[in-house]
Amino acid sequence: MKPTSIISLIVAFVLVVAGLITCFVAQNIASSNGEFIFAESRDGDLVNTVEISEDISKIELIVENAEINIHGNADRSYVEFINFNENYYSLSVSNTILSFDEIPDLMSMVKFWESGFSFKGMRYIFNFSKPNEDAKKINIYLTQEQALKIFDIKADTCTINIENIVIDCDYKFCVNDLTVNANTLRTAGTFNVNSAAKEEAAENVRLNISYSLIKNVLVSAKNLETDIDLFKISGDANITCDTGKVKIRFINSPSEQNIVVSTAGSLLVSGVEHLNEYSSHGDQSSQSMIKISSKNAVIDISKTDSSVPQSQNNN
Repeated sequence: MKPTSIISLIVAFVLVVAGLITCFVAQNIASSNGEFIFAESRDGDLVNTVEISEDISKIELIVENAEINIHGNADRSYVEFINFNENYYSLSVSNTILSFDEIPDLMSMVKFWESGFSFKGMRYIFNFSKPNEDAKKINIYLTQEQALKIFDIKADTCTINIENIVIDCDYKFCVNDLTVNANTLRTAGTFNVNSAAKEEAAENVRLNISYSLIKNVLVSAKNLETDIDLFKISGDANITCDTGKVKIRFINSPSEQNIVVSTAGSLLVSGVEHLNEYSSHGDQSSQSMIKISSKNAVIDISKTDSSVPQSQNNN
């Protein structure tokens, strides 16, 4: 080997060692100040915490398979990304958008774009912490004052838990296999569920919702299972599916609303069985319409038996 080559190798080795030392020293300094270069280790989980500023109006998440928890009435707005491999996702906060994109490939650290080349950094290569990727979660905490306008979530399989969210924003869930558990959800926006593939019908959707007031609802699924109680739609709704069981307990009686229901399966309205179709035009002054249609699902709609919370009864 030529002397110049040996010198080059020595220099390269020294630079790599210097980079490693700098990286780990910086990590220790940051940790002592309560900041984390890598994800924070917490109770066996790796947690990356990102503050949500008041300017953020859209949160968009693209994941393969994860549990997403959305909590309201928080003291401050922030998001936790738990047990995601830092090498395999991109996270950015720019202008009014917080964007998270899980990229399941080895080239996520090094990318070639039409406009050039980007590199996530040496610190990710030398991050030897391995998360439990079978327990991936995203926890979102929002204050009541957060001026959020859009939740945009795309996934293959996803469970979304929503608790105490009273923010006038749109919810767009493009997920092939989706479970939504929501308790106290109020919005003057649209609740939209479909597939991540060209916004077609999702494969399987399970909706467990209670204490909720939503303006517009759009749900499209091949198989739909719902258990919805204390529910009010102030605008329009279009719920379609092929099979499943659609059970909805409205705050107002179905006969008091503008509703059209059709299915080749069994149809029960306020405890009375109907053959294939049901319609009512109880609110002549309203232009809103609730449409529920299915090829062969079991549909059961009625007025709720539970007491209506005062905050919803006033709406």
